[in-house]
Amino acid sequence: MTGKLLWETQLPAGGYATPAIYSIADKEYVTIVAGGGGKNGTKSGDAIITFALPDTIENQTVSSATDQSVDQWINLFDGGSLGGWVQLNGSHIYTVEDSAIVGRTVEGSENSFLCSLNEFQDFEMEVEVMIDDATNSGIQFRSRVRPVTVGEGNQFAAGRVYGPQAEIRRNLGEKSPTTGVLYGEALGTGWLSSKEKVENGHHYFLDHGWNLLRIVANGPRMQTWVNGHAVEDLTNEEVYKTHPSGFIGLQIHGINGEGPFEMKWRNIKIRPLRKAL
Repeated sequence: MTGKLLWETQLPAGGYATPAIYSIADKEYVTIVAGGGGKNGTKSGDAIITFALPDTIENQTVSSATDQSVDQWINLFDGGSLGGWVQLNGSHIYTVEDSAIVGRTVEGSENSFLCSLNEFQDFEMEVEVMIDDATNSGIQFRSRVRPVTVGEGNQFAAGRVYGPQAEIRRNLGEKSPTTGVLYGEALGTGWLSSKEKVENGHHYFLDHGWNLLRIVANGPRMQTWVNGHAVEDLTNEEVYKTHPSGFIGLQIHGINGEGPFEMKWRNIKIRPLRKAL
């Protein structure tokens, strides 16, 4: 996490019970019950308090794709800090080293995501990536946080990041997914790319160097390139219906093993695309 305090308030008494999370008109709310009965030195009487994320943070609007200047490249990473990003889910570690974001695994952690505060609809994105030979990562795009629990298991729990993802991993052998194929992170879909494409990996990825991953999302069409080589060109209307826009996320995958295992991202830029007439 960035460690940056975004907002705080004083409750009238100690909170108890599990906070309720819900959404109305695409805005998310958290409700907390505080106080009650004078127990443990609290005031008598309950206070039911509901919070929502503000539309502005420190006088700066959290912008969406429609706020961005179309056809202009935007640097999502300033090369020196995690400003403009927030970590969601898990306890893996993100740092900035040598002008790159470095992710290191923590044994036993679920998937973690370093997520952009800005959201985007149609876009072209480029990022340089590097990863070790033991794990995998991915770039979330048009992704969101699940507002309520919709089923059994972590992937369907409230607060879970979910959305389309471009895979990042070395070619680890026969039937191994490779960088640029598409996955439905916590969507319940599994791979979005075809079984044939997932199992017949490419050798465009450099195991011991930086690699350029390019992603274009334009309406329901999603395309990827690795080091200039086309990998995926997929149209998925169902995913577009539920995820027409959202944030960018840098994933560290949960893994069993000693570790820490490492992945890196740098030179992260995005260009919102003009809607076709």
